[in-house]
Amino acid sequence: TVEGHMAYYVGTGKLPVSDFVEEGKLKKISEFFLKNGEIALGEAKERLGDGVSYGELKMVRQHLNWITNET
Repeated sequence: TVEGHMAYYVGTGKLPVSDFVEEGKLKKISEFFLKNGEIALGEAKERLGDGVSYGELKMVRQHLNWITNET
């Protein structure tokens, strides 16, 4: 999907995650993944609810992976 391709480039640092995920959601999703680790996207979606999309989850996860690998 287009979101999947965008998530790939977010994960390389070539696209900023903030272009696709609003700040409040970015914080909420980031905190969730940092607390819960490599949880499946389906479970993350279920627990975070309809306020977030799978695309946003993918992009934030890729962003966090990129940040972790850059430091």
